[in-house]
Amino acid sequence: HKKNRMMMMMIGSRINPHSISSHHSSKRRRCFKSNLNSIFNIMMIFTMTMTITIDSFPINVSKSCDTSSSPDPSVACGWSPKAMTVLNACSECAELKLDDMDITHLGYDTFTSVGEDLKYLDLDNNFIELSINGSEFRGIEDLRQLELSGNAITQLSRNMFQHVAKSLRGLYLESNLIETIDPSTFLDFQDLKTLSLRDNIIQELNSDNFQGLENVLITLNLAENSIRRINANAFSRLVTLEQLELYHNRLLNVTMPRAFDGLTNLLELWISESALLSLDGVFDCSDGISPMPNAKSVIFSGGALTYIGAHTFANVSSIS
Repeated sequence: HKKNRMMMMMIGSRINPHSISSHHSSKRRRCFKSNLNSIFNIMMIFTMTMTITIDSFPINVSKSCDTSSSPDPSVACGWSPKAMTVLNACSECAELKLDDMDITHLGYDTFTSVGEDLKYLDLDNNFIELSINGSEFRGIEDLRQLELSGNAITQLSRNMFQHVAKSLRGLYLESNLIETIDPSTFLDFQDLKTLSLRDNIIQELNSDNFQGLENVLITLNLAENSIRRINANAFSRLVTLEQLELYHNRLLNVTMPRAFDGLTNLLELWISESALLSLDGVFDCSDGISPMPNAKSVIFSGGALTYIGAHTFANVSSIS
């Protein structure tokens, strides 16, 4: 309001109607009117932006989180006026971008005011920790793509995405702090095509990590983690998978025999820059069936590989 008053004072002091010459009065009045209308419109936009406050926000919100204790997960905090403005403006919209907004908590029912028309939600590069019950995503049950990369998520469990699991086709959780994946995390997913867990701190892959994604998942990105060991049948459920990215797992030194069994539709496998010394047994047949009968590209560049046996790739002869 202080800035608005200063702008009005400046306008009043700089514009004097009596100084307008009579022979140009009509033309200058039109210019003056146009300029004044422009200034007025700018002031109205400025005022509207500044008057959107926490009190008018449609959810339970706090400007800052209480760092002295665990914050109430039902309260949204860390929301800047800009973030609140964007959310308030999104009514029945199909896309909502709230990336780089310094949001720390979403709060329960944050997006119920947005409506079920929302298909794309971008929450990248904030400081978000998800609650274990997934109440943050109530009301947007038809969401198709959710981006949560660059946040503070440490683990994945089943209920976190329960309200959007049936509709999601793309889930991006890159550059978080995810270390564990509960075996039931993806059980409710029905149509997930792309899952990216790149740049987390996952250390081991087991056969139950991705149950629920059978017959749906096409792309899985596990690059740039801390994976040390890939156990037998780790991906055996992912029969529709076409692209598997495991590059830049510099600690990876154990791939158990049959680690890649069941990847009958896989086309590309990336394991660049790992600590694997040998590929013995990695592509061995299981019951006479090739682990990756349709693979076109297998990449091991830049790693510690020192030995490749004569028959290492005999069972993946489709590689071109």
